[in-house]
Amino acid sequence: MSRSWSRWAAACAFAAGLVVLYFTAWRPARALYMQHVTHPLLTSIETERGTTFRYEFEQGALRIGLRSSQYQSGSNPTDYHAPAGRDFLIAAFLPILLFPFRPYWLYLWGFNLAVGALFLALVALGVAWVDWAFLLQGFLEKYVVQALNLGAPLLAWAYERDILSPASTGESSP
Repeated sequence: MSRSWSRWAAACAFAAGLVVLYFTAWRPARALYMQHVTHPLLTSIETERGTTFRYEFEQGALRIGLRSSQYQSGSNPTDYHAPAGRDFLIAAFLPILLFPFRPYWLYLWGFNLAVGALFLALVALGVAWVDWAFLLQGFLEKYVVQALNLGAPLLAWAYERDILSPASTGESSP
C-alpha cells in the first residue's frame, strides 16, 4: 500500500512542478521566442506579397496577428501562436499523473515544439507566397494537434498496458 501512496505523491509533486516550471520558465521563454525569433523572421520577408502584411504583436505576447489588405475584413489568415502552450499543459497532466516515472510528457513537449516549427514555416510560406499554407497551418492547429494532444495520454496508457501490440498466439514466427 505504501508503494502506491508514494507513486501518487511523486505524481502529484511532478504535476505541481510542471505547473511551476510552465509559469516561471516556459511561458517567459515562449514570449522571448516570439519577440526575438518569430516576429523578426516574419517582418523580414520582403517578397511582393510579404510586404502587404502587417503584424499585430505586443512585447511579451504569445500570439502574432496577421493582417493584410489582400483579404476582406474578417477573412484574414490565421494567427501564429507560440508552441507548447496551454493545450500542452493540460495534455501533459494525465501522463504525469498516470506514469510519473516515464517521460511521456517530454515526448509530448517535443512534438509540440516540432509542430510549432512546422507552423512557423507554413506561416512564413503563406506570408511570402501562397494562401494554401495558411489553410494547412490552420487545419493542423485546430484538428491534428488538438487530437494528438488529447490522445497522448490514451496512447501512453495503451503502450503501458501493451494494448498496441498484436496478441500473441503462442506460435513462433519463422
